[in-house]
Amino acid sequence: MYYHHDVHHAGYVNNLNALLGAPALADDIFLQNSGLTSLIMHIGTKKMANLSSDQQTLLRNNAGGHWNHASYWRLMAKNGSSAQPNLNSSFALAVARDFGSLTNMIAEINRSGAARFGSGWSWLVMNKTSNRLQVHQQGHN
Repeated sequence: MYYHHDVHHAGYVNNLNALLGAPALADDIFLQNSGLTSLIMHIGTKKMANLSSDQQTLLRNNAGGHWNHASYWRLMAKNGSSAQPNLNSSFALAVARDFGSLTNMIAEINRSGAARFGSGWSWLVMNKTSNRLQVHQQGHN
């Protein structure tokens, strides 16, 4: 985990900071005052019109990599803890509706991750059209 945290994740953070500190972007008030999620959400929008396509790609890759890893660390359970979710929460009810059980959902996420060639992520997402939970796989491109 040391390498993953102190080298891989740190690389995304260092690259993002270098990009945001570059002379061409250092005076951009929106970029400098936005949180990580806001930066990611606005890539490709009018708020990023002053960034070149290459700069937007660098921003997407490094801000996204930092966000993904920060989420990963927050979601890891200390010492293999087996904390159980609140079974009456809207999330638990959606898991039961869409996967049958928490065990089935975890198995589906694990299958998705094991099927991924190379590095990438398996995400649990809410499909806005069907209003259902789904497992989505995404590679590092």
